[in-house]
Amino acid sequence: MLKIKSYLAASKVHGIGLFAGENIKEGTIVWQFNSCIDQVFTIRKFRTICSSVNHFGLQHLYASSYKRNDRYYYITDNARFINHSNDNFNIIFSDDRTEIACHDIRKDEEILENYFMSYDKDDFFYFELNHLSVKRYLALNGRDRKTYAKNKNLS
Repeated sequence: MLKIKSYLAASKVHGIGLFAGENIKEGTIVWQFNSCIDQVFTIRKFRTICSSVNHFGLQHLYASSYKRNDRYYYITDNARFINHSNDNFNIIFSDDRTEIACHDIRKDEEILENYFMSYDKDDFFYFELNHLSVKRYLALNGRDRKTYAKNKNLS
């Protein structure tokens, strides 16, 4: 759950982004897992959920989830709009369930994280970089290949 004032706006990085609605001091908790609104799943449970939804459900899960230390975190607040930056990130994980400001963030500055430092190497983000679809990712990683493939070579 976001712990700071924030708002959504057009991002120069990608689509819609999350922006600071106030000045944020270095070390401030920006987001923290809250079991009342966020969920965490084992890999097996997450794949079961993915196999039970249609294309639109998969797209939602893709945009609202991340994988860290072999667990999928499903985020329901606006933290799902935090974009990636290799060099200009201003938040980092202090543990699997908490992100903090790694330097002062000015009001109206976009909140950014480095996905490479934050998520498992088989998170959806890496597949997006390699132009693989979510459906292909799921088909290659535990989903029934026949459901997706139907005579397609997935190797």
